[in-house]
Amino acid sequence: MEENLYCLRKGTRLIGRYTVEGVLGQGGFGITYLGMDELHKKKVAIKEFFPQGIVTRNIEYEDTVTVTLVGEKENYDKGKERFLKEAQTMAMFSKDKGIVKALDFFEINNTAYIVMEYLEGVTLKQYLRENKRIAAEDLVELLVPLIEALDEIHSQGLIHRDISPDNIMVLPDGRIKLMDFGAARDYTEFGEKAFPSY
Repeated sequence: MEENLYCLRKGTRLIGRYTVEGVLGQGGFGITYLGMDELHKKKVAIKEFFPQGIVTRNIEYEDTVTVTLVGEKENYDKGKERFLKEAQTMAMFSKDKGIVKALDFFEINNTAYIVMEYLEGVTLKQYLRENKRIAAEDLVELLVPLIEALDEIHSQGLIHRDISPDNIMVLPDGRIKLMDFGAARDYTEFGEKAFPSY
């Protein structure tokens, strides 16, 4: 697991319930940690809103995120609001078998967090790289849960907007799950309402 100066330290407790165990990955707008839900004694993934380049954290003294670029506080707050909207969108579909479950979301340390089920497996991109080809009948069976999940998303007036092999997880038992609702859009009778990626 990779770590940098700005990541929460191993052992950090969030809201007295989730313990950070390491870093799973980092992107331009967030850090994803492996965590432990101390209440239910199970592994979770914890996604933290942390837009690189405009925030910092001095982990030697505190876990609070600080906006460092002058004039970016308003943009940061809007991004954090969109991040929490992603959590709400994920929570709407958490009962669907083809979508990663959002278990909790909250604000603390001047930022926001989404707690999701921890999925063991590989992204579809990694899976295809390792397996090269998938037989047509296997592909159909693999994609049915994803198509059903997308049907449910669309029936609620939303589109995902970021379906890619990087956002589809292949689990050890062969099931797949759709992840990352950061680019979801809401279609209303008045047109498209964007919830853009941060």
